[in-house]
Parts: sequence; C-alpha cells; structure tokens
Amino acid sequence: MLLMLDAALACAAPVELTEQERLWIAQHPVLRVGVMENLVPFEYMSNGVLQGRPVQYLQYVRDATGLEFTYVPVKTRAARERMLLDGQVDLLSSHFRFRDEPPIEDLTALVYDTTVPIIVTRVDDADIFDLDQLQDKIVVIPDVEYYEQLLRKRAPRATLIKSPQALVMLNTLRDGGADAVVASEAFLMPYLYRQFQGVLEISGVVGSSMLDVNMAVRTDNAMLASIIGKALGSISPSQQNAMYEHWYRDLEVDAPTLWDIASHYLHLLILGMLALIGLCVLVYRGYRQQRQAERNEQEKTMFLAVMGHEIRSPMNAVLAAMELLWHTRLNDQQRHFAHLANSGANMLVRLLDDVLHRPDSGAKALRLTLEATDVIALVHGVVGLHRLRAGEKHLSLNVSVQTPLPSLWLDRSRLTQVFHNLLSNAIKFTDTGAVDITLRLEDLLDGKHQLQVEVRDTGIGMGEAVQASLFRPYAQRVSPTSVREAAAWG
Repeated sequence: MLLMLDAALACAAPVELTEQERLWIAQHPVLRVGVMENLVPFEYMSNGVLQGRPVQYLQYVRDATGLEFTYVPVKTRAARERMLLDGQVDLLSSHFRFRDEPPIEDLTALVYDTTVPIIVTRVDDADIFDLDQLQDKIVVIPDVEYYEQLLRKRAPRATLIKSPQALVMLNTLRDGGADAVVASEAFLMPYLYRQFQGVLEISGVVGSSMLDVNMAVRTDNAMLASIIGKALGSISPSQQNAMYEHWYRDLEVDAPTLWDIASHYLHLLILGMLALIGLCVLVYRGYRQQRQAERNEQEKTMFLAVMGHEIRSPMNAVLAAMELLWHTRLNDQQRHFAHLANSGANMLVRLLDDVLHRPDSGAKALRLTLEATDVIALVHGVVGLHRLRAGEKHLSLNVSVQTPLPSLWLDRSRLTQVFHNLLSNAIKFTDTGAVDITLRLEDLLDGKHQLQVEVRDTGIGMGEAVQASLFRPYAQRVSPTSVREAAAWG
C-alpha cells in the first residue's frame, strides 16, 4: 500500500509551461502560502510543520513546476483573504467556496477537490435530512464563516457551537453536548466511521450546496494562476486517490484511542485493579501484623525483664537466708536438706537467667560457661532434690555409674538444668515402679569422649509422634488419660 502510494506521488512530471511562465518562476522561486492554523484534520500546523489535505497538492505543484513554498499560519478565512489581497501572501492553500455563493472579487479560485456538507446525528436520535430541521437545535459547525452564514440563513433559531477540530465536534455530539454536526464530508469522514461506528451516523446531505476546495491567488496575478492551474489540471484521478490515502494514513485514525482500549479491555482493567487493591490490602495487613509482632516482642522482653527483677529480689533473700542457715549448728540430716534447698534455689536463679537470655527474647545470645565438673556429684545432687517427691509416689530412684567418670570440662549449670528436666518429667508421669539413671562415658573414633546420661522410667511412655516434637519450644501433648505431658526438655 505504501509503495503504491509513493509511486503515484513520485510520478508528478513537469508540466508544459510557456517561456514567460518559466521566467516568472525564475523571478519568484519562493511563494508565501497562507494556511489554516488549526482546521484539524483538513489543514493544521503541528510542531511548525504543515499537515493535512492541501499538503499533497502543494508538494505536487512543487514537483511539477519547481516552485518552493513558505507557510504563513492564519486562524480565520477572512484574515487569510485579506492577507492575500494586501499582498502579504501569494497563495492560499485552501479556499472554500460554495458553488451557489458569489465569487469574491479580486480572487481567482483554482479547484482541486469537491465535497458536500453533511448532517451527522446520534444513531438513536430522529434523522435530520435538511438544514431546515435544525431549528431550535444545538449544532456544532467548523470555525469557518460560511457555515455560520449558511445556518443563519436556513435555521436562524439554531444554537451554534464553533470548533476548529473535527474530532472535538464529533465527541461533543456523542457526549450529548449537541444535537447535530454540520461540516463537509472530507472534514468528518476520516473519523466518523472509524471511531464512532454504531454511535453516530450521517442523517442528511446538504445536496444543494456543493463545496469546492480551491487554491486562490489574486486576480491581477494571472501568471501564477496559469502556472498553478496547469499543475492542478495535470493530476490524474489515481493520483488524487493516492493523495487521499496518504493523508488518511498520516491521520492514524485506525490507531485505537484510550477510550477504545478502555472499553475493549474494561473487564481486564477491573480485574487488574481489584487484584492490585487486594495485593495492597494484603501488604498493608502484613505490615501491620509485623509491626504488631514487633510490639508484642518488645512487650514480652520488657515483661521478662521486669519479672526477672521482681523474682530475683526475693530469691536473693532466700539464698542469703540459706547461706546464713548453713553456718549454724546443724546435724547431718539438716545440713543435707539445707544443701538441697540451696541447690534448688541456685537452680531456679539459673533458670531465670536462661529465660532472660533466650535468643528470641531480645537479649544477647546464650553462651556456655565451661568448668571442671564432677558429674557423679552433680547427678546425686539433682537426685537428692527429687527423692522426697519420688518417695511420695513410692518410686525408687536408682543411679548406676557404668564407667569411671573423671572431672569433665562442661557447663555445670546447663547440664544440671537438662538433667533436672528429664528427672522431673520422669517422676511426674510415672505412677508405680522406678526411675533408673545410668551414667557412662563412651569413646568416640576421633579420640574424643561422649557423656551419656540415660533416664528410664516405667511411666506411660511416648509415641513416635510425641517423640518427633520433643525439641520444639514449649511442646506439650494431652494423653488419652487427660494428663498433660510436657516436652519442654530445654
């Protein structure tokens, strides 16, 4: 399509000119052309470049005669005609004249296109076949004087709205701002059936008022009129069609507008907006939950710190009292019980420290304190703390050391805590029988040793599912007998 169009425009052969005409062109190589500044889409300036229907004809005249043109933008028809008559421009690119309108004196019109005014209405409205039916209607017309004169004569009670742009006129009609649009077919057709199909339609043709589109020169410039006339007269019908197609393509009326895209993809746009809103809501809720979790963590840390301080004060008093009691006259049994009480109080303080130093409590990471430890004495000390409770349930606590155990380099308080938890739970969930504690030191392949502390009871036992959750923080389960089985093993 584009190659055929360019070929049709490129075949503008030089026209036969007289010697006087060629001499005139040599003396006047550049002509000033008065053009419409904003008559979109027929003729308008865009970024300093002339666009529209007359451009192709001016290019054809340039190729056929060798004339060059400079463009002088003007807003109104009357102003352009005055500039031509006053000699401020040499040529008008588009001079509209109805055939039943008397010619303007001192102007020579050179026809290069013919069109007809049409009446456009909304599809759902009553058809308007003639200008007389526009009485008391709101009518949009081009900002050109002869349309106003025509409507004032045929429909004097009509309310007129002027606009220089065809697309604005048709949008006004579509949106209900007017009852009809009256303009030339060449002015409206590029947009009418591409962007307003099924919404607007041609309801009437002003057949008695054919409109000629001309180039115009002064009557006293007969030589220029002859040159332009010969060039325009040499244009074939196929070349005229090619010029129209070139103009139509430059308008890009087939490109979808934002309105077209929105109406066609409205459901997708709505779904996309809903998805975006939902995502924003989820992100906001996640942000609020994160902030709430952070506040809860801070409150928990503060609570633990306050409780640690409140508990530590009476515990220090207990430890001080036990220390004083230790230095009084006690028999062996009393000294043994005082020792157990002192060990239990110290263990409670260490447990409190452990809670305050958990990594997820906001305090610094827990560190092991290694020291030489007599494991056998440690185990017997913890067993001594639990003998009274075991005796209440008639359980025997049996300690068995299967291998000699030297002093080991380990964290005494952590081992005490773990063993205390194991033994406490064993006694708690054993109703009859015994709890056996076995100590052994295993030799590993790499020359190292491994301490094994085994606590075996005759209680209700644990299934595989419970065993899998033993080392989860604060894990517990409810047994079939409704006894809560703790799994907080440290």
